Amino acid sequence: PVGLQPRADPPAVLMVANFDDRRKGLPVMLAAFERLRAAVLGVQLWLSGAMSPQLRNRLIDPLVPELRSAVSVL
Repeated sequence: PVGLQPRADPPAVLMVANFDDRRKGLPVMLAAFERLRAAVLGVQLWLSGAMSPQLRNRLIDPLVPELRSAVSVL
């Protein structure tokens, strides 16, 4: 469309869920995001919802630094 400018901010994926519910598939999302990160420069993952400290310690904190820096727990 005429007049649209490219976005200056990086693309983002927002996942809203109760992450403590295993059916929500946070490990699957993290694996998919790792593949997406390799293909889309600067993409961010924003996680919004309930997440226990134990789950965060087990799944989010151990991510490699390049991937961990692209994941935000809101």
